[in-house]
Amino acid sequence: MKELILKPKVSYSILKKNIDLYEKDFSSIPKSCVPGEWVQIADKVGEKKFIGYINPFVSSGPFVRVVEAFQELSGEDEAVIAYKIILKNLTKAIKNRKVFKDYQSGMRLVHGSADHLPGLIIDQYVNAIFIQINTAGIDRFRAEIKKILEDNFPSIKVYFHDSLNYRQNEGLPQHVEEEFKESLQIKENGFSYSLPSNLMQKIGYYYDHRENRKKMELKIKELDMDLDQGLDLFCYMGSWGLHLLRAGIKDVTFVDQGKFDKEIPRHLEENGFAERGNFVQSDVFKYLDEAISEGKTFDVVVGDPPAFSKEVKNINKALAGYQKLHRKVMRLLTPEALYVAASCTHNISFSDLAKTVYEASLKEGKTLQIIDVGVQGGDHPFFSFESREHYLKYILYIVRETDKGNHYE
Repeated sequence: MKELILKPKVSYSILKKNIDLYEKDFSSIPKSCVPGEWVQIADKVGEKKFIGYINPFVSSGPFVRVVEAFQELSGEDEAVIAYKIILKNLTKAIKNRKVFKDYQSGMRLVHGSADHLPGLIIDQYVNAIFIQINTAGIDRFRAEIKKILEDNFPSIKVYFHDSLNYRQNEGLPQHVEEEFKESLQIKENGFSYSLPSNLMQKIGYYYDHRENRKKMELKIKELDMDLDQGLDLFCYMGSWGLHLLRAGIKDVTFVDQGKFDKEIPRHLEENGFAERGNFVQSDVFKYLDEAISEGKTFDVVVGDPPAFSKEVKNINKALAGYQKLHRKVMRLLTPEALYVAASCTHNISFSDLAKTVYEASLKEGKTLQIIDVGVQGGDHPFFSFESREHYLKYILYIVRETDKGNHYE
């Protein structure tokens, strides 16, 4: 296995979980490394610290991804060592999820670098397991990873569900694989969903907000407020709105630009809430403008948009997008209402999100009270709020009209 030598002090940043390394981080790099080759990473010659894999031809992003701290290696071939590490870490990731009793019918089995498998995402559903491979060092072991999953989940069919953009960035080929052509069967928090394969976004379903949906429902049940009309923005499968209905909201409007006009009514009926909701296919911002002009009001609104930015350089635009959303929502709220502000945008912190809501409230003459916050569920592990694996934010507000003369609240 080839050895790369780090520049001084770089290893300290890796110990702080910075697993993405670039050419500038190394003082010595072998010239003959091939994409996806697993390598040893050392402070200096003879002092090996980490093991990872390299892709000299990546279009943008990390040159080397660190997998784990170095352990003494046998004289085995590089591919054998890499496979053993993948087998160990994948098996451990599956085992670690077994502690979450309510997740066993569906969950994220592998969450990339959080499970020491950077570039690998695996989601389990009732009738399928999807594998997404985004990096060359993992892609070399496609067949082996699938076999490990088939051995652990013999009753569930395993499929590849790769992202074209990620693979192009890594210079990876597009494999011809068996396609998933059924409806995806999903269970979460006592609800059941069915999603045709042609309507799937990303890798299927967003399990990451599972705990926050549950928390929101319980919190609403604890409140003594008149909450009749709900609004689920960017609704996708309608999971937030269904939790609102089970919490006691009488009627929910579901809005998404996707074509879910058959799925939302079916989910309402199959989960015992027939005739208590309606679906509107529309751009969310366009819908909000129309609802404002029509004088509509809602007692509870959930705003859980897709990521507004994936790059640090666009964060200011993303923050402006959030504030634009919050301001429009606040114009639709009744004098004492609830608002769920959620974000899956990397590089935006809880403080950043809360600031956009606060600034929107000042401009719209509202006062805020935070009554609940949340992060991603245990199947999307992270070790600190600063880690790259932490990306999900949920804040539940009571929003009230500002009393005149009390503008600094």
